[in-house]
Amino acid sequence: MRRGVLVLLSACGHLIDAPDADAPGASGIQGYRDSGVQAREETEPRSDSGPVPLYPLTPVPLDGGSLDAGPATSGELIASSVQDFSGNQGEKSWTYGHIDPNTSPSFQLMTGFDGITWTLPSATWLALDEAGGIPDGAGVERWPVRRWTSTVAGPVAITLRLYKLQTTCGNGMDGRLFVDGVERWTRFVAFGDAAGVIETVRVDVAIGTTVDLALDPHGDGGCDRAFFSAVIRR
Repeated sequence: MRRGVLVLLSACGHLIDAPDADAPGASGIQGYRDSGVQAREETEPRSDSGPVPLYPLTPVPLDGGSLDAGPATSGELIASSVQDFSGNQGEKSWTYGHIDPNTSPSFQLMTGFDGITWTLPSATWLALDEAGGIPDGAGVERWPVRRWTSTVAGPVAITLRLYKLQTTCGNGMDGRLFVDGVERWTRFVAFGDAAGVIETVRVDVAIGTTVDLALDPHGDGGCDRAFFSAVIRR
């Protein structure tokens, strides 16, 4: 049986043991609105010409997961959403799509690629590129989803980075992680949060497990362009 992981994020530099899919409080895509999103204020500006520093933020883990300081930097590199980005669906086990959480929560492939960005012609803002993406809140709400299908079995460490690229408008957005369609982790980043979060989530995968990184517009899809990446190690 295939298993799946959906990743969404906030940005600071901590390690989380993701709650078990069968644990109390674990919820699927249908329950995303009541999943315990954590919010925080922007603490430091980010220079567009430099990397995001690891600010000493202390987000609250979802469903009692543990937090340890620092991203995972050791272990065999299995996948990188930035390094592996491609205009070909399925290359290096990555596919690019979306879900419509209120109408059609199953993963659907995006159909347009212009050499830089994956899009859906019928959507207003929906997009995925090498760095991140834009969710759609105009009319039909859509979450852009970057999916990695596991080629390994066993425990992996998924280091996530999320921060806003448009920081003068909007109402913020939610980052979420799902494993086999079950939500394991979520964070909120405010509209002006150019520092964001870096966190590492540990989960068990099987060959065929899907790892999905998604962006939720938090009700309003305007001004929600964000950097959102994952590096997977074992």
